Amino acid sequence: MKSRSIFYSLLVTALVTPLAISPLQAGDSFSLQRDGREVAMEQLEGKLRPGSLIFHEGCCLAVKMYTQSPYTHVGILLPGKQGGWDVYDSASGDGTRRTNLDTYLQECAPESVTFCHPTSALSKQQQQNLRSELERQLGRPYSIRHYLTGSEADGMHCSEFVTRSLMAIDVLHANRPSRVSPASLLSGIEESEVYAAADVLVIEKILEPVPEPDSWYARMWADTKACTAACCRSWNRSILCRD
Repeated sequence: MKSRSIFYSLLVTALVTPLAISPLQAGDSFSLQRDGREVAMEQLEGKLRPGSLIFHEGCCLAVKMYTQSPYTHVGILLPGKQGGWDVYDSASGDGTRRTNLDTYLQECAPESVTFCHPTSALSKQQQQNLRSELERQLGRPYSIRHYLTGSEADGMHCSEFVTRSLMAIDVLHANRPSRVSPASLLSGIEESEVYAAADVLVIEKILEPVPEPDSWYARMWADTKACTAACCRSWNRSILCRD
């Protein structure tokens, strides 16, 4: 009888667990670390400039293997209309989008990001033109297939989105923007000295304390959910390249 109960418990766990987790949802809170010391969000925002870039060292194996670089994603920042900062990027599953910085960093957790700032401040006209170009491109689908061919496509990948936007305000030039990767973009802006790397931060999740289960089957349920959620999130980030 006991073995049958265990079997049914495991069966229910296997069926219900995928419905009980949200593998694509970022953590509710996080901390920023530089060399093991916490960095306040206000301190980070105080260093940002219109047009600053944020490079993400994510888990996407396809991008890492093809570009031979740890950088898998890039976004560009502008002051938010309601305060704070907005990140413009093109993400798998979403396409080109605008996200507030806090939400964006939650998605990047628990990995590293590198901030690069313009070496010369963008003029007011450049800032207006950049915002107009970024807003004009919002809603386009995400696509990376044309990265291999260099041809034009309806969709855009992250580094193409950023490169084309900077080209629109005469900060960068690229013969084939669709062939630009996060790594080659970083290399290009540093070599041309139009941007300089300023900060490398580690984003760490702050986990909420979980009450200790009061029975063996409750512990099994909690452990199974945690394990399944971790596996799903790892699969989504590494194989599907989605946060």
